[in-house]
Amino acid sequence: MCDVNVHNGVKLMKQCYMLQIGDLKEQIADYLSQNLTDDNASEFLNASLRYKEQNLYEKAFKYILENAETALLTEGFSDNIVENEFIKLLGKEIFHQVIFHRK
Repeated sequence: MCDVNVHNGVKLMKQCYMLQIGDLKEQIADYLSQNLTDDNASEFLNASLRYKEQNLYEKAFKYILENAETALLTEGFSDNIVENEFIKLLGKEIFHQVIFHRK
């Protein structure tokens, strides 16, 4: 038996994606979306794109936007953001404009 937690959730979601276990993948993504923090939001954002979990994507992106002042300062943020396909499409400058000039 394996307990899902914020440390192994992304790995388990990856396995569910690879094995096409959609219901379990969605449950794991839901759990992760309920446990977002400054430290894990960018990692979960990347995982949501990689493993096609729209709800987790929306919640992680919203979390980062609402907590930009602290979320951007975490150790893994820049590493995770570089891997993010959505950010590559928008470009870093646009992303920073959204973050730093939001109302």
